Amino acid sequence: MSDTPYKVFYFSAPWCPPCQTFGPIVQEVSKDFPDIDVIKLNIDEEEGQELGFKYGIHSIPTLVSEHAHDLQGAVTDNVLRAWFNHVRATEGAINGLNA
Repeated sequence: MSDTPYKVFYFSAPWCPPCQTFGPIVQEVSKDFPDIDVIKLNIDEEEGQELGFKYGIHSIPTLVSEHAHDLQGAVTDNVLRAWFNHVRATEGAINGLNA
């Protein structure tokens, strides 16, 4: 993990068709948000299972941040951009990063 101010977990699996479609969108859109570290987790692996349990993941693909609402399903790039901005606003306000 990097030292970026915002961290987002992206829960996915290689066998999941919506994840295969959504993965490239996440990669492309996240380039425009260098302050958000997107950490991809495979729910079939131990770390993905542990964090999936912690965050109550019931479907994939799902994006989670510590304080912003979850984003579930393969969404459009515009919806993802809006969610990343929501993460910035929510996490920044809570952690004093929007000053």
